[in-house]
Parts: sequence; structure tokens; C-alpha cells
Amino acid sequence: MTTDRRVRAIVLSAALMLLLNNALTYGGLFVFDPVLLADLGVTPTALKFRETVMYLAVAALAPFGGAIIDRWGVRAPIVAGLVLIAGGLAVYGQAQALWQLYAIHALFGVGLILSGLIAVVVLVSTLTDRHRGLALGVVLAASSLGNALLPPLTAAMLESLGWRASFPWLALMVAAVIPLMWFVVGGHAPAPRAAAPVADGATAALSAALRTRRFWQLGVAAGLTLFALTAVTSNLVLFGTRELGQSVAQAAGGLGLFFTAAMVAQLLGGAIADRVGAQRVQVVAILLFAAGLLWLGRGDAAWVMPALLLAGVGWGANYASLQLLSSSTFAGPAVACILMALLVLETLAGAAGPVVATRWAEVTGHFAGAFTLTGGLLLLAAALIATLPRVPAKISPISPLSTG
Repeated sequence: MTTDRRVRAIVLSAALMLLLNNALTYGGLFVFDPVLLADLGVTPTALKFRETVMYLAVAALAPFGGAIIDRWGVRAPIVAGLVLIAGGLAVYGQAQALWQLYAIHALFGVGLILSGLIAVVVLVSTLTDRHRGLALGVVLAASSLGNALLPPLTAAMLESLGWRASFPWLALMVAAVIPLMWFVVGGHAPAPRAAAPVADGATAALSAALRTRRFWQLGVAAGLTLFALTAVTSNLVLFGTRELGQSVAQAAGGLGLFFTAAMVAQLLGGAIADRVGAQRVQVVAILLFAAGLLWLGRGDAAWVMPALLLAGVGWGANYASLQLLSSSTFAGPAVACILMALLVLETLAGAAGPVVATRWAEVTGHFAGAFTLTGGLLLLAAALIATLPRVPAKISPISPLSTG
């Protein structure tokens, strides 16, 4: 068993990686939307399709990413993914046409498959079975911390440097993490496995998972929550600047508040799930997320911040408990392949969020209806999780595949 000190070092390193990876391919980029619309002369829906491209790339490549991690371990894929994301950011500011942004975001999708959530969940889950929920909560909270901190930072960079000159600096942030992950994770990561046994075991385990009600309920519920997240957060800057009269910095502050609340909730949600069970925590969390979005859908500027605070708490606790519930339920030697299959369902739904909400706003003239729709869909997600057979909060990493 890896010592507690080494576990802490790996968890903190993985947290830093997720902080930069997720923020610089997602929330940290939204502050550039108004200037990109003006500079490239495109519609909001066309611009938002870049997020859809990224999520579709993740969905298409997820099964291959799971097989790579199961076969080779996590260190080499993580480093390769970081290189791809840093490279995409390095050339982002040189884009002259929308198709080039689509290509870069497709590259981001490949990078996130290799160095994103699944690699981190596999790494943390195989290092410790004590306080696993808390450890996952820490690394997942880092993702929200990045999405809270980076929008104000990138807004300041946009104002002082311009959008094109900002991206080489963002690329350097990701590149700086590469040697850290190579040396800190190396030697302590799950060992690569022999090709044939893993392939056979992964196929059998995935086939068994696909025949369970639990897999499909988890997948659909996760998809609905990610649809809600991408539909709302990818459009908060446009919502604030166009409908509420906010500056880019003020709109970025709302995005930061959402993800700050999510970060705190992820930390607390993981720890609470260790005690009372991830399923219970997730149901309550999704209901809070829904309430926040329904409140936001009223379109009242005076209540936007409280609504974002409530929605952020709900999303954060949901995100932490979902990862714990999924990794515990389908723990075993082929866990990465099964989690990647769940990720396919999740990301296909998430891919639709940005363009559906933006198109809705173009047709109706406002985002309020789209936000209300997403809140309603979350009620269905809560029902799906509530009707799952209950899973204990603490399950050994070598537990057999659940058939519930």
C-alpha cells in the first residue's frame, strides 16, 4: 500500500492538473466569447459548437482511452494528454477561422481523455480505499477551483494583453505541470497489465455492466446533469453581458461564484458520502442543482448570484458523489473501461448543452427558458438516482461488479 505521504503528494498533483486542464479547456475560455464573436464574425450558436466538438471527441474516443489506461497505466497517458492540451492552447491565438477553433477543441477532447477525470479517478481509487470519497472530493474540487479562479484571470489577461497574446501564457501553465506529473505519479501509479488478460477481462466486465439497470440509470442521470452544466455555464458570460448589462469581468465573477460553491460542495460532498453513502448525497445534490437553475430561469438580475450559489453547491456535491458511486459500483481491474463507457453517455448529453441553450436564446431572445428546461431535466436525473439499489459508502477497490 502506498504510504499516506505519497498518496497526499499524488492527490495534490492530480488536483493541480485537473485545475488547469478543465479550466483552460472550459470555464477559463468563456470570457473570450464576446471578442471572438466580434473578431470572427460568427453567431453565438456557431461559436458554442466548439464545446460540442470537444465533448463529441471525448465521447468518440472514450472507449479507446479506457483501454489505454487499463493497458498502460496512467502516467504515460496523462503526460501525452497534457502535451496535447498545451499545444492546442499555444496555437489558439493564431486562429483566423471558426473551423480552426473546432479543430483545437477536438484536440482538447483527446487530451482530456488521456489526462482528465477518468485517469484521475482510476489513479486515486487504486491508491487508497480509506477516505476514498474525501480524496476524490479533493481532486474534483480542484477542477471547480480552476473554473472559479481562471475566468477572472483570463478576463484580466484579455483586458491587458488582448485575446491572441493571452494564449501562449495559458499554454505555459499547462506545460509546467508535465514534469510534475511524470515524476510524482511515476513509480506510484497503478502498474500496466498484460495485454491479453486485461482485454478479455475488460470485455467481460463491460459486457456485464451494459446488461445492468444500474449502468444505464447512472449513465442517463450523469448525462442530464452534464447537459445542465454545459448549457448554463458555457453561456453565463453571454447571458450576463447581453441580458443583464454586465461587463465581461462581472459575468466572469458569476461564473467564478458558481464554481467556488461547487468546489466547497465537492470537498464536503465526498467526505459526507464516505459516511452516509454516495447515493443519498447525489439525490439531494441534484435537487439543489435543479432548484438553482429554476431560480436562475426567472431572469431576475437581483437574484442571479444566489441562484448561481445554490446551483453551484448542487453541481459540486453531485459531481463528487457521482464519481464515488460509479467507481465503487464498478470497481475492479477493468474499471477504466466501464467508467469510459459511462463517460460516453455523459458527454453525448453534455455536448448538446451549449448549442441547445444558445440556439434557444437566439430563437426566443433570452436564456431564461433554456435554464428552466435544464432545471426540469434535473428532476428526472434525481429520480433515476433515487431508484437505484443502494450502494454502501465504503466498498473495497476489488469488489465484484454490481449486478443491481
